[in-house]
Amino acid sequence: MPPVLAAIVARLMAKNAEDRYQSARGLAHDLRICRERLQRTGAIERFELGTQDRIQRLRVPEKLYGRDAERGFLFEAWDAAAAGAFEFVVVSGYSGVGKTSLVGEIQPRIAAERGAFVAGKFEQFSRGTPYASLLQAFGGFIRHLLTGSEDHVATWRARISDALAADGAVLCDVVRELAILVGQQPPAPDLPPAEAANRFQLVFRRFVRALAAPDRPLVLFLDDLQWADVPTLTLLEGLAADPDFGNLLVIGAYRDNEVDHAHALALALRRIEAAGKTIRAIRLRPLSATNVQRIVADTLTMTSDDVATLADRCFAKTRGNPFFLTQFVESLHRDGLLTPDGGSWRWDVAQIAARDVTDNVVDFLAARLSRLSVSTRAALGRAAFIGTDFDVATVAALLDEPVSGVMAALADAIDEDMVTVTSHFSGRCRFAHDRVQQAAYQLVGSEQRPSIHRALGISLLDRRASGEDIAVFAIANHLNAGASELDDEQRKTAARLNLEAGRLGLSAPLVHRHTVTSRPASARSPTTAGPPITSCLSRCTSAARRLRT
Repeated sequence: MPPVLAAIVARLMAKNAEDRYQSARGLAHDLRICRERLQRTGAIERFELGTQDRIQRLRVPEKLYGRDAERGFLFEAWDAAAAGAFEFVVVSGYSGVGKTSLVGEIQPRIAAERGAFVAGKFEQFSRGTPYASLLQAFGGFIRHLLTGSEDHVATWRARISDALAADGAVLCDVVRELAILVGQQPPAPDLPPAEAANRFQLVFRRFVRALAAPDRPLVLFLDDLQWADVPTLTLLEGLAADPDFGNLLVIGAYRDNEVDHAHALALALRRIEAAGKTIRAIRLRPLSATNVQRIVADTLTMTSDDVATLADRCFAKTRGNPFFLTQFVESLHRDGLLTPDGGSWRWDVAQIAARDVTDNVVDFLAARLSRLSVSTRAALGRAAFIGTDFDVATVAALLDEPVSGVMAALADAIDEDMVTVTSHFSGRCRFAHDRVQQAAYQLVGSEQRPSIHRALGISLLDRRASGEDIAVFAIANHLNAGASELDDEQRKTAARLNLEAGRLGLSAPLVHRHTVTSRPASARSPTTAGPPITSCLSRCTSAARRLRT
């Protein structure tokens, strides 16, 4: 292939979006030159690509800025784990500072070195479900394994079955996808609470040890640990305390401004360190003015000197928060304060300086969402009740609208990069950031929220009755939030579900060793991690009594 054509293909396939062609016009121009030279001389001599690749749409670069030291620190931890060590890394910082993006930088390296990357994320509005993030992380990993060749699946089936031995049911009851891989397991014998907790820890560690091997080192990434449930934190403590672990890198990300000294996560991290395990800590701070200037220059494909005044305003308004910076620059473009001018851009510094910008990212996003159409806002508001990930069919059911209509309503939010489609086949979408979800939740008035929670709880209950694996905690939480809208029969059902949730909580492994003193709900911060099990049972009992009366 002529080198110029190879360069065009490479440009089209570049990892970072900003390094690819930005317009069909630019690509067509370069291909025409290739054709003309080939027809005229029989060869395609080298020429500069992209000279007519004019920007059609503002796009903030996807690459990471100002994090070279932190990225190197993370790579060091991976190299140690790949060499056989157990490494524990925590990445902290404010919301939007780039914690998840930093961890994403290590994924290509892991894939290139035949490692495995397992990721789970804790949800702000569903903290009552034990092990939710681990279910997500390892369930997704098992589903990925099942897509391999028959020999590949058979190898992993043998490896995991040997590790689980006769205790497979203990873990299959938690990671549902595991039963598909290893087959149904005989029921595990009933044990007293303390023994059951010890057995679960041992089986879980054997399972992870089977996944983390010299030929395939494992990275377990848990995002938003500030919302982690206590049983999951205990599992992490057990992993860290096991001296036989190797080839494993555990990475946890959390918002340090939402974790105080008495927070369950802070207590767990101190216990891990007290047991002699070293925790590598990375604290991300806002970007410097220089890095903000680089981002603005790369976004507009202009020199740093050309964008200096604009970059100064952007830094002053966003204080170097990468997520807020992206939202702010896009809002300037959308509101006509940053407009294309031929192959360049123009802006009015005075107007930008006079623009009011709230310090609260959620308020800023809420204002941005308020400019979307009524149907789009309605769809986003209902989706926010479901979670960071949601399916369009459930949103359609809540709105009593056809799925096609809801998908059309979400198109504007997708175009605005507030929502991404994760699966066209199953109709699953994801909010671009949990702050977007939080802002969308606030679109719904407080007087409407109980009825939506009720409708979602009833929908989940019906799906559970039809055989779907829906956690009872999620159903009970929604019905409790919508208790004022329930009829008599629904209140009885909700009371039974609260009782089931409380009993399940008491029987869950790992929760019996916790002796955390609960605070009343009125004294708890909304950012505190999931409640201790005694508080959970108390809340379920209180809800059941209210529903009964």
